[in-house]
Amino acid sequence: MGYDLVSYDGEELNMGRAWPGMLELAQAYGWEACGTTQSKEIIRGLPNPVAGQPWSGGYLTNDYQTVSDADAFALREALQRAKAAIEPVQRKSARIRATVATLMDKAGARSELFGSDEPAVNIDLVSRLIAFLDRGRFSIW
Repeated sequence: MGYDLVSYDGEELNMGRAWPGMLELAQAYGWEACGTTQSKEIIRGLPNPVAGQPWSGGYLTNDYQTVSDADAFALREALQRAKAAIEPVQRKSARIRATVATLMDKAGARSELFGSDEPAVNIDLVSRLIAFLDRGRFSIW
């Protein structure tokens, strides 16, 4: 299931399937979820079609639930800590991978030593989510 985040001023961020992983990353860096709420409006003037139904306070459904300002800012701070810790390691890892690949090429060897070249954490997406969270409260679609 994909996730779209929509700020209360109408800004959208498509998270695709990365949203649950971003929440786990934030929790690993100190974010404590406050729980979501169900509001009557999705964004200004647009009614929430599931308003009034029983609500669990979860983050992993597309029910137009609202994340509060305080929760959005706490999530942003945790992701900033994560980014500060992970980004330098990923840069160093990329340099090491490039160096090993060059040495293997020079030796005429092929190696799948490192597996995928994709980093475990998409720092670009983390950065875009941090910038989005600066806006404060938002809905999960």
